[in-house]
Amino acid sequence: MRDVMGKSILALTCFVLLSQGVVWAEDFFDVIGYKTRVRESGDRYDIVEFDPVIYGSKSTGAWYDTDKDQHWDDDEVMAESVKIYNRKGGLVIESPADLTRGELQEWAENNAKDILEAIFPGGITQSTGVTDDGLMTQLLMDKKVFKKTIPIRKADKMVDFHNDFKGSLEFLILDVDGNDGHAESIVLGYANDSAKGVELGFLLPYRYSAVDDEIDSESHFIGLDLYFKVPAVKRDKITWNVGGGLAGSMYYLTSNAIDHAGNYKYGAGVFTSVDKSFDFGGTLSAGMDYKYSKSELKASLVDTDNKFVEEAIDYVNDLDPVHNLTYGFNFGFPMGESWAMDIELVRTHFISDDIPGDRDVQTLAAAAVSYFPNESFELNVGLRKTFELEDIDVTGIMIGAIFRY
Repeated sequence: MRDVMGKSILALTCFVLLSQGVVWAEDFFDVIGYKTRVRESGDRYDIVEFDPVIYGSKSTGAWYDTDKDQHWDDDEVMAESVKIYNRKGGLVIESPADLTRGELQEWAENNAKDILEAIFPGGITQSTGVTDDGLMTQLLMDKKVFKKTIPIRKADKMVDFHNDFKGSLEFLILDVDGNDGHAESIVLGYANDSAKGVELGFLLPYRYSAVDDEIDSESHFIGLDLYFKVPAVKRDKITWNVGGGLAGSMYYLTSNAIDHAGNYKYGAGVFTSVDKSFDFGGTLSAGMDYKYSKSELKASLVDTDNKFVEEAIDYVNDLDPVHNLTYGFNFGFPMGESWAMDIELVRTHFISDDIPGDRDVQTLAAAAVSYFPNESFELNVGLRKTFELEDIDVTGIMIGAIFRY
């Protein structure tokens, strides 16, 4: 817990850093040439090559190192062109041959969109696993849309409670593009339920991720979701709810290849759910959530004169808005007077021309057991697994608590 809170503080520090300035690299070769090696050595020059794997791309190239210092100087030219491949190994773009480092920079500036689409297909946030949209939809769906099961005797004693604080920790095992990784998440929230059933609340998720890839990628994500929920129709055993809210988030990425990168995201959405209670104490809750989100990175916040970085900012800002359509259900049943179990399945479609077709659908399956030592306190532990994102696999263990009063 102390470690996760420490990383939460670090995330806020990163937010300040992003607000003050983002430094990607001095020039384009700094991004793709972070690790080099001598392929051939001669009397007059060495041939130095590079073939880094950076997120969704692989680049290859080489230059004539006339002073043999393994640094590409301004007067040295390429021994072979720079080729950039996408995640599936397809050639995206190739530079002309015999360029100097300065001429390669000019070529990269003129072809920045194609290069950035190869490195960051669909945006920056897929680099370390589930995107910011995936986190703001599925991570929060079960905390604001679904109704969870409470043993009948405990539920009867909660009718006069109208406030709850919730918190959960999640420890995840990642596999991103064939690279192992891990992540830790924390979600804090509060909700007030009026006597008429109108619920107002907020959710504050944070996630730190680290991937053991070639460039040692790490990311921080922090978001805020403000929402309301209203019972539109209420019967003895069934309730139809409608709601909506505003959301914002910040994603920050660092690696050996790219010092600092990230984006802000803002959006709004609406949701609806139907809750059905059964005589044996079980609950079936099914819902649908629609959210609109847009990435943004203001040029005024970036402290650099590098034109390639300016093109990268334009790439982020020109990404299409994402229409997130999420639907699913939660079924829960009591186990005695103090225990309950919930099973959940949630699927999200990320609708945008910029998102690759093999990563535009995400499914989350989860199961959790809850313990109610009294009517005010709940402890829960569960397992979660993400499916359908090609080359991304996420498995997590969740521990949470709710205090009601």
